[in-house]
Parts: sequence; structure tokens; C-alpha cells
Amino acid sequence: MVNERNIINLLRDLVSINSVTGNEKDIINYLKKYLEESGIQVTLQEVENNRSNLIATTENGKNALILSGHVDTVDVVEGWLTNPFELTISNGRAYGLGALDMKSGVAILVELFKELHNRVKNLDLWLVLTVDEEGHSYGMYKFLEEFTKSNRSKFIGAIFTEPLPGNKIALVDRAFGRFAVDVKIKIEGGHAALGDYDFSIDLEKIVKGLRTLNSYRKSSNIGECKYAVSRLEAGGGFLSYPDKVVIRINHIAVPPETLDSTIREVKEAFASAGLEVEVTPIRRPTPFLEYFDCSNSFIAEVFSKFVSERDVALSVFDGNLTAMYGIPTINIGPTGGNIHKPNEFVELESIAKVYEILKKGILYIEDLLKQ
Repeated sequence: MVNERNIINLLRDLVSINSVTGNEKDIINYLKKYLEESGIQVTLQEVENNRSNLIATTENGKNALILSGHVDTVDVVEGWLTNPFELTISNGRAYGLGALDMKSGVAILVELFKELHNRVKNLDLWLVLTVDEEGHSYGMYKFLEEFTKSNRSKFIGAIFTEPLPGNKIALVDRAFGRFAVDVKIKIEGGHAALGDYDFSIDLEKIVKGLRTLNSYRKSSNIGECKYAVSRLEAGGGFLSYPDKVVIRINHIAVPPETLDSTIREVKEAFASAGLEVEVTPIRRPTPFLEYFDCSNSFIAEVFSKFVSERDVALSVFDGNLTAMYGIPTINIGPTGGNIHKPNEFVELESIAKVYEILKKGILYIEDLLKQ
């Protein structure tokens, strides 16, 4: 049985370490020492600017499973009722920044690796803890670029413990993709005191374009796509109307949508509102994360024996990348609430449940490989 106290104690330590994206060094060093104290050899893979992934592996067989989670968190936002860097337990919940997304998942994987690394004999386990998931998934991208070249044929699956969908423990074997573009809308502008220009007319056109865009609904076996605005910039100095508006639009995508089709639809939607726009993909150091469907994979079939519910990841995560690199990917994570909000929490009872599900599934695969 899982030693839940060990996981909670580790979670408490992880929450106490500020690991906002870009500041992951301390938590990686802590986890390195923590694993080494159990006799586990650890490798740090440099990502950039003194930021490193943590990798620990066994050397048991020709087939391997990746167990992965990210150590970074979003920044603290206003509204916390407790210290976000101190795990606070109340009424079966543990509160703290990253308690759900996803330091509890990391704690589960670390303790699971500690228990199983000497137990499995026919299966390699790769514990891969990454940086920058809340940014551009640069940590996972660097891992895959370096290690899949020589090990791709070994990886029979990747398992993540993200809080997806968050409100229930489920086998997540499909995920939406994400394309993001900046839309530059050139407008007339002018002196705001002269009254010779009505900015509200352009605003009405912009709103019409956004509404038209959001009406583009496509259904698939993953779900229904949607567009969402994440940033809006307008205005200038002095007493002037803005001469342009820039809108960042995220496309929560499903098959067969692409970046090119996203750009085309955005242009068409605003053109229908009488606006000519310039659409450019946002700049990022990694590929856009594409949708995936691993519901028919071997690893999904195995874990469906131990999880009653199956679901879709509404948000992109590092698992989109592993799937893009041809590694069958699933996610089974703990439950809780307030992700990326104040008073984030994980449901304590879900931690042991996820641990046991993962353990049973991995040992089941180990038994199959003995045959």
C-alpha cells in the first residue's frame, strides 16, 4: 500500500519551494538530493539559463515507460487566504501554490519511482520531471529532442499526473491542441478631442468579428473546438484615439484543424465584419501543441482496466508533445480545484487513489512482459 504520509510530506516540501516558471533550479536540486538519498542515480539535463530537467531511469528491459510531471507553477495571484508557499490542510484538502498543478502529481511519481525502480525487472521506468510546462513546454521539448533519437523504439507509453480534468479521477487519453495568433487591426485613429472619428464603430466591428469567429464550431471524437481571447492591446499616448488594436486569439483545436486553417478562419471572420487584419502566429521556441487521440493504444487499454472513467484533456500539456513525437500518451491525475487561481487545493483522498491506479497498471504491464 502507498505510504500516503510520505507523499504529503514531500508535497509539503515542494510547495514551500518557489518554482514559478523560470525559477525551477531550487526545486530540481531538492528533488535530486531527495532521490539520491534513496540510492537513485539522477541526471540533470540542462534546458537553458541554468534551468534543468531531472531524469532518473532503470535499466531493466527493451520496453520503457515515461513517468512525467512538471515542477514549475504559475505566479501568485491576489486573493490567497493562506500562505501560498505553505501547505495548509483543512477538511480533506491541501492548499498551496501548485498543490494541484502539479506538485501533488510530481510527489506521486517520485514516491512511485522509489517503490518500483528495484521491483520491475522487465520494464524500464523513466522518471522525467520537466521545467517550463507553464511556459512553452521547453523542458519536455528538450528532453524529447535529445532522448528519443536513441530510445524512441523503447518507449511504449508516457504517463502524466496532471490534474486533468480536475473534478474526477479519469483516464485521459485524448487532448485538444492549441494554436495562438496575434491579430493586428489597423484603424483610423486621430485626435480624440476633435470628435471627427467614432471609435465605437470599429469596436462594434471587432466584436462582430470575434462573435463570428466563435461561431466556427467543429465537432470531433475529441470534442468541439473554440476560439478564446487571451490578450487585448490598444491605445496610445496623448489625447489620441488608438490607430490599431492587437488581439491575441487562442484556438482550442480539434482534428483536422491546423495553424494555416486557423489563420484563414480568423481573417475570414474579421473580413465578414468589414475589417482587414494582419494575422501572425505568436513567437515561441517550441512547436504548437497539437491534439492527440491515444484511446486505442496499448497503454490506454491497460489502464482502462483500473480506471472506470475516460475523458479528454481540455487544456494542452506536456503530453501533447510526447504524443506528437509518436509516444502513446495518457494522463491520470488527482482531483482538486482553483488551478491558476488563489487558494488552489488538492483533494487528499485522490492522491492515494491515483498512486494505486498507476502502480497496478505498471505492474500489470510488467507481468505481461514476463510472458
